[in-house]
Amino acid sequence: MTRKDYELIAETIAIAYKANAHSWHADPTERQDAVRGLAIALAVNFQDENPRFDIRKFYKACGIITPVTA
Repeated sequence: MTRKDYELIAETIAIAYKANAHSWHADPTERQDAVRGLAIALAVNFQDENPRFDIRKFYKACGIITPVTA
């Protein structure tokens, strides 16, 4: 994957993370937890695929709080 691919995915996650409460039936916290989990899972896989992948930069681009373990 290219940097452009990672940026597009992060941008999409950021949009989902900030999604309107009416778009899902879950409460806003549950939605954000789901999106955060998706971002973390993707980041781990991206890092496995590409050792130069910057996981913290990806979390920041996604608009999520960087996990303590990152």
